[in-house]
Formats: sequence, structure tokens, C-alpha cells
Amino acid sequence: MARKSGAWSNSPIRAQFADPLKDWIDTADTAARRQFFTALDEASQAAGFLTALDAAQQLVVDGADPPNPSLGMLARRISQGSQFESGIVNLKVYDRLFTVPGQQQTTVEGSPAA
Repeated sequence: MARKSGAWSNSPIRAQFADPLKDWIDTADTAARRQFFTALDEASQAAGFLTALDAAQQLVVDGADPPNPSLGMLARRISQGSQFESGIVNLKVYDRLFTVPGQQQTTVEGSPAA
């Protein structure tokens, strides 16, 4: 597929791709499609084909471009069972950057006062 990216529209493998990913590939230009299938091949070698497809699908859903190094990294993370989990982050430590020494800081709706 990377060498003959125009064959995508008639490929029997097309059925294994989820609709959002299929739509992205359909609308991609020839160079982007070629880059994607090359990246998919590399990610498949590292993590397996179905895992690489899952990673590509996730990237498309998140609004990222699938033919980039993120595809391989995400595929390997998925294959190892380690999904990225965002926790609650406390950024109050940065509030002191905006506080004038000797002045009490007040908050309005959870944000530091200007």
C-alpha cells in the first residue's frame, strides 16, 4: 500500500479499518497516504497490525495526523498495556510566579486574581 497508495480504494484490507480512519485515508493526498502506510507498516512490525490500527484510529479521533512518529509510540504503548492516563494536576505552585511579595493572593472562580 505504501508503494501503490492508489490501490487503497479497491483493497480487500480496507474492511479492517474503522470508518474515521478510512475517511482520513480517503481524503489524504498521495504523499500523506504513502507516509501513513509506511508508518503503519513500521508500527505493525513493533506492535502488531491490529494494535497499530487501533493506534492510528486513536490518533485520528484525537485530531492528530497518523503518519507521524506518534503512531509507532502509541502502538507500542497499547501493546504493552500502558495507556496514557491524565490525572488531576495541581498548578498552584505556578501561582506564586504572579504574586507580588507581601500581597495576599485572592482567587476568583478558581483563578488567581490579576
